Amino acid sequence: MYSLARPTTTGLECYQITVSSIRSPELKQHYEAATPYIANRCAEYDTIAESNRFEEAAGKDFEVDSSHGVNMATLYQQQFTQNQRPRNIRENLLLSARHGLCPYCGYGSVTQLDHYLPKESFSATSVHPSNLVPACADCNHAKRAYVPNSNSPALLHPYFDVTFDTRWLTAKLERSEISLPTIYFDVRLEEVNPALEERILAHFKQLNLWKRSASWSGQLLSNYANFLMSDYGRELTSDQVIYDLRAMATRTSRNHVNSWEHATHIAMSKSEWFIENRMEIAEKLR
Repeated sequence: MYSLARPTTTGLECYQITVSSIRSPELKQHYEAATPYIANRCAEYDTIAESNRFEEAAGKDFEVDSSHGVNMATLYQQQFTQNQRPRNIRENLLLSARHGLCPYCGYGSVTQLDHYLPKESFSATSVHPSNLVPACADCNHAKRAYVPNSNSPALLHPYFDVTFDTRWLTAKLERSEISLPTIYFDVRLEEVNPALEERILAHFKQLNLWKRSASWSGQLLSNYANFLMSDYGRELTSDQVIYDLRAMATRTSRNHVNSWEHATHIAMSKSEWFIENRMEIAEKLR
């Protein structure tokens, strides 16, 4: 999970570029007539986003009804995603993801654009770049048409949330009933902030990150077990293993402060049981 620079193309600019790709003069005229309304709704989105008040969006009108004579779903699917004119905007959004990794989870490969506020309920922002987040298929599918409101906290937004830059993801390694290591993740904020903690927990729950992170950490444990069983790994002392794990934690957190890899490596280095019994554990994990 990490933050992204906000797109430089405005909602109005993207809408106008997308509309310009429509071939039918009559149809294009309908979309051009709706421009002031779309511009107003995109500006409202920006105001809400910049102050992290996405829960209020559900109470505002972001629909584009039939009276405007336009279909925003069609505009997105047929013009924005397929036409050459908005191509640079699409590609820049996808390429903005660091190393092609999904900013929602920090692990999956970016393959698509997610509407942070779903286009089904907020059609006026269907082609607003600040509402289009590069995402992996797993996150986009798990997020579905999530709508933040008074009962559902807003998920973390890579363009607008600064909390990505503060470490709050932690992990603990525990010994299972069959003497195998298991990683449990948790959220611990440096300063008490119930509202932010609620949002982070909602983010993990909705995107199924608790289960997915546990799966990823399990693979990491298996890979490290293979390293320990190598000729080089067998020669390492306990202190050297701890140093190695903490060095890897530092490397994996340089770009992603709340990296599940960082949390896992730290949890491994802090577990006396794991360090003292690492060779026996490695033999079981191979």
